[in-house]
Amino acid sequence: MTVIAREVVELARALRAGASVDRITTQLPRRFAKIVRMPWTTAAVQDTRLPTTDGVRIPGARAMDWYTDTLWELATRDPAIASTLWSSYQMITSSRTLFAPRIAARVTARRLAGPPVPPERVDTPQR
Repeated sequence: MTVIAREVVELARALRAGASVDRITTQLPRRFAKIVRMPWTTAAVQDTRLPTTDGVRIPGARAMDWYTDTLWELATRDPAIASTLWSSYQMITSSRTLFAPRIAARVTARRLAGPPVPPERVDTPQR
């Protein structure tokens, strides 16, 4: 579910519970912050990889780069990882699914096996 859809669900919950306007305006921003934290952090960390991006990289950015690079490498060979990655990037599932034990174990095992393996070259037919 997209971030905005999740925020709408939270708002609907508060309204159904009969929350006052004061309560909604003080509690919902905190709930919304929890919803956007992971997608926003992921996007911001990826942006800071670009040399044209201003600002300081957050602590742990290199580790996230390492993890993301390995996920992408594995996604070229592992349909389960590719499906999880795309579902997360399309916001169908939470980005936390990228850190599920079965995924994290594959990422760690891949990195312990040695340097990244370039994807196989695929020749496209010429017309």
